[in-house]
Amino acid sequence: GIIGNSIAYYLAKNHHGSHNLSVTLIDPVGVCPAASAKAGGFLAEEWRDGTPLEELHRLGFRLHQELSEELKHIDYRRLTSRAAAVTNNHLQRKHNSQKVPLTPMEWVDGDVVLASAQTGTEKNTAQVHPKKLCEKMWDYTSSKKNFTLKIGRVVEAILSSKEKQDGRLLSSVILEDGSIIDADAIVIAMGPWTEEINSWFPPTDRKVQVGLTYLPTIYGVKSHSMLVKTEKVLSEAVFFESESPDFDIEVYPRPDGDSYVTGSSHITFNMTERPGEEAVEEIRKKELMDAMQQTSSHVLGGKDPHTVQACYWPETHDGIPVISPLPSVKNVMVATGHNVWGILQGPATGLAVAEWLIEGKVNCIDIEPFAIGPSTSRHRRMMQSDMYETSIVYDEL
Repeated sequence: GIIGNSIAYYLAKNHHGSHNLSVTLIDPVGVCPAASAKAGGFLAEEWRDGTPLEELHRLGFRLHQELSEELKHIDYRRLTSRAAAVTNNHLQRKHNSQKVPLTPMEWVDGDVVLASAQTGTEKNTAQVHPKKLCEKMWDYTSSKKNFTLKIGRVVEAILSSKEKQDGRLLSSVILEDGSIIDADAIVIAMGPWTEEINSWFPPTDRKVQVGLTYLPTIYGVKSHSMLVKTEKVLSEAVFFESESPDFDIEVYPRPDGDSYVTGSSHITFNMTERPGEEAVEEIRKKELMDAMQQTSSHVLGGKDPHTVQACYWPETHDGIPVISPLPSVKNVMVATGHNVWGILQGPATGLAVAEWLIEGKVNCIDIEPFAIGPSTSRHRRMMQSDMYETSIVYDEL
């Protein structure tokens, strides 16, 4: 996905010439088979200002601009965005049509809008095609010597007989087919399937098992989306809000003439669907089709989508991703839980992890807000919050 791709990309771009690197990406399907191929790719520079995510978010926005210049043909562009409060009540729509019209929107029915506000300009909002970005990043990365993709699934981690004073060391991983890959370091960037690592390590190794308890629960949020081809290229993304959750859709027009439409999402605590095999639920497709008809009857409504898809994004209980060494296993880094902003934050995460792998420290951002372990600010916040008890209840369920 975007996280693993970004890590490999910045290792290849910034460190390949000065270090004798051998990098293996392991994925059960291939390059970006899951959410990174099906995401909307909306980028907003300032939408996490004032939170622990601000620095990561802003760096990610800047790096996407750089990537668009380096890689080309990833459908990157600046665009505007608006938020619109809408109604699906026919009497309310009739009343609205008789009022003084609001600021017209590019492709939204005027009589459905109760209020709207600009949320982004071409200065601070942009978009990219996530699948094209991941593929172009891997094209560059795989052109470098000793950067390879291995199709497979890790089922076990082998710990070294050597032990550092501050923790164990991982020496290799075993794949489902029995093959073994030796490693000086490993990065776990498994999105909503991160929980699988709990079965990798020996249950009798108390130090490792205690370290794993500091990793917050990573759960999946299933989201549906569809792609609709319009007669002309649109340039305004819109976030809808209404009295009915079914009409709270988001629409991101793309420069290739597609409009990406997504709607309600649903939490999943037990990830039974595998990457690339996420089933489309017909009821969710109907909800999106109905919402398009209600909000944009002349442009999007009535059009058959050429693509309907589903994916999971990874979520944490506090909405903050994990970018951290795994406590008690010092050569393992975890990078996951980036929620709906994974595409935006992916390159910044990749740059940070690449620095950690080569230099043993991160210079581009402060990753302490994303660290896990007993002495971190995250752990202190969790211990002071009722979210800690909630996460335990979810685990038991």
